Amino acid sequence: MKKILVLLTISFLFHFTATAENIVISKTTDLLFTIPDGWLLAKDPPQRLLEEMAEHISHEAGEKGYSPTKKQLLAAARKRLDANEVLLYNPETLAYLTLDLSHLRQGERAPTKKSIKLSAKYTGESLEQEEGVQQLVGSTEEATIEGAWYAYRYNASYRHHEEKMAFSGVIGFSPPYWFFFYYIDYLHDPIDKDRAEQVFESLKIVNK
Repeated sequence: MKKILVLLTISFLFHFTATAENIVISKTTDLLFTIPDGWLLAKDPPQRLLEEMAEHISHEAGEKGYSPTKKQLLAAARKRLDANEVLLYNPETLAYLTLDLSHLRQGERAPTKKSIKLSAKYTGESLEQEEGVQQLVGSTEEATIEGAWYAYRYNASYRHHEEKMAFSGVIGFSPPYWFFFYYIDYLHDPIDKDRAEQVFESLKIVNK
């Protein structure tokens, strides 16, 4: 059950304001982050974002020979977004950031640093293979998330159906959770990138 425990406003030197949030992941783990000014924490995925994602899913389905209805596409889009603990988004530009923590399965071993790095690499390969993605240029680097054992980040710029886009994903491990923090930018507002970085820098995993 996701619960919002803390809500307060803080100001940053570069004149962005942000709302601090504490999400309870489990009895032993909390996820802390800030919501930049102009962005929202979604209690329910916004319709415009669902429609954007549904269109993308329709192209994927078409390539495989399927023709799902609009209702089915919207349901699939909602399922993808609902799989995350947190969805942050800009209602004007639809830039969004998902925060997902996945508990190790029973009997599953904790990942090594090498496997985390490979997961970041595979994220890039998966993105490059998505329907409509072209001219992808990506890079990987170590990342720091407070409370994490280890993390790696993958950044990419690319075209999706000829529209310029950007992606940043941080993959890592904080026992007993894998975490996947993904940012999608439609490049409608250059400030979105700065706001996403603000979120990444504020992220903290607290194991009680």
